[in-house]
Amino acid sequence: MSLMAARFLATYLENEAAREATEKSQIQGHRAKRIAFLLRRRQQRTFGDSSTTGKRGHLTGSIKQPEKARLKMRMGTVLNERDLVTAMNISKSQNERRERLEEARRTW
Repeated sequence: MSLMAARFLATYLENEAAREATEKSQIQGHRAKRIAFLLRRRQQRTFGDSSTTGKRGHLTGSIKQPEKARLKMRMGTVLNERDLVTAMNISKSQNERRERLEEARRTW
């Protein structure tokens, strides 16, 4: 193999490895953004009648331990319902009420 061909091959392989790493990090970043968006959407509450207050769907309530939640999202370990509930700090009673509502909707 000539020196020119060896250099070309080395450059090609380096670029390929760099492209793969970039794609992987982009996918993880998108996944983290998506989970963050879903968490924020679940946090939204509506105050009263929008015609009187003009405040509809304002963000209320905060995600407790946001740093921990962010880390979990970055690492892609927020995979199950328990982790999501922990990240959003939904109390057990709210969670049960939501499950009963979903069950009622299904049986209706």
